[in-house]
Amino acid sequence: MLVRWNVAVRTALLIVILAVSYVVLGRLAFAVSVQHGTVTSVVFVPEGLALAFVILFGRRVAPGILLGEILLSVWAGPSVLAGALIGTVNMLESVLGAYLFERWALRRSLDHPRDVARFVVLVCCILAPISATGGVSALLITGGIPADLIPETWAWWVQGAQPASLTSLSEVSTAWLHWWIANIMGQLLVAPVLLVWSVRQPAERRRLRPYEIAVCVAGIAAVTVGAVGRTSVPPLVLLAVTYPLLVWVGMRGGTRPAVMANLLLAPPVIWAGSGEGFLADASVPDRIAYVSFFIASGSLVALVVAAVLSERRELIDKLTVLASRDPLAPVANRRHFLEVFRSAADRSWRTGDPASVLVVDIDDFKVINDRFGHAVGDAVIVMVGRHCAAIAGGSERAGRLGGEEFALILVDTGIDDAAHMAERLRGLIAADHVEAAQGRASVTVSIGVAELIPGHRVEQALDMADAALYAAKSAGRDQVRIAGLTAGPQLDSM
Repeated sequence: MLVRWNVAVRTALLIVILAVSYVVLGRLAFAVSVQHGTVTSVVFVPEGLALAFVILFGRRVAPGILLGEILLSVWAGPSVLAGALIGTVNMLESVLGAYLFERWALRRSLDHPRDVARFVVLVCCILAPISATGGVSALLITGGIPADLIPETWAWWVQGAQPASLTSLSEVSTAWLHWWIANIMGQLLVAPVLLVWSVRQPAERRRLRPYEIAVCVAGIAAVTVGAVGRTSVPPLVLLAVTYPLLVWVGMRGGTRPAVMANLLLAPPVIWAGSGEGFLADASVPDRIAYVSFFIASGSLVALVVAAVLSERRELIDKLTVLASRDPLAPVANRRHFLEVFRSAADRSWRTGDPASVLVVDIDDFKVINDRFGHAVGDAVIVMVGRHCAAIAGGSERAGRLGGEEFALILVDTGIDDAAHMAERLRGLIAADHVEAAQGRASVTVSIGVAELIPGHRVEQALDMADAALYAAKSAGRDQVRIAGLTAGPQLDSM
């Protein structure tokens, strides 16, 4: 009962937040609107907010859209009835958008070109047309569009409306087009920001450095000054600055910084669309066209470039893992382990700190495979690899040399401490097991220990540890043996 109450309170709070935000942002949108046949909002930000809210929190918060639109109509017009009708359409539109977003398996991070393409199709071809058609129809029904602008074919919608000419049809079509553009701009500009920032980013994801943030801020400031200043700046010049900036931000930081940069670039351009700044001398249709193209193209550039580069980085990360990780055990493969071993050996020789190596082999592994099957044998390899990585202090310092044989590099560890750690590893593995249909599969390991001597190849240390391992095998298995690596050919380099 308490859980249901908490859910109800949380839902009510989200509805209120959505409604209040919808009203405030809608009023700001109307404040920079322009008069063109009917009042035209260049970018209707609440549409993007509504879509993101329903995607993030579910359809239960959708009534906040209806409430917000009604309150906005009370504050700024056209009428309460028109607001209720428009709010109903926008509410249903956002619910449909959230359903298709989930149905099409789009990721909120929008970090793949496929997700971006489908999101753009969803907004431009499905949601915005529904909202524009519903909104214009609501204005026709309630008289929000003057009677002399109502087309003859639509006159029956409004009582007492007089037939009009084809020019009237063009005016209503223009209203529909502007409504469609405003909703597209709002959803492409705002929704991606809220969706992308709702996703927890991996800890290893690269972040912008201070100088990169400074460059980004300087670029946004330059575009802002050019957009709101009274100097005559050609729109193409602003685009020439904006596109490279968004591409650079996407390359350096990924989707999050790119969509934020685009959001910060939009306000001065929208302000210019109201008749200020570099568009002060442009006609109303030109202002609407410039602002719409600027924001739409900027949003698409930011999303597509960041998504392509994010997908590329993800592919590189996967290839790096495939090239360095063992395909079965949670340790490095042989090639990568030897690279790490050589790097650790070089550091040990430069600093004079000790380093040791363990070679581990699973006892009677063939018997395990024959008795329990290869699936259980694979699980045993995974279990042993997990313990090796834990003892080595990281998966890169433990590697699978092949079959059931592993190796560990222990940095800053002399031969005595290495022997103690080897004994601890042997005990951990002996105490563990793998569940199987035939019963518990318990295993033991034999371990050879060798200390790395300056000037020797790392392969020599592995050979000495391997010889100690076979001595442990010959002595009865399930034990640790130490190699006396005191002599050998001296080499100038590895």
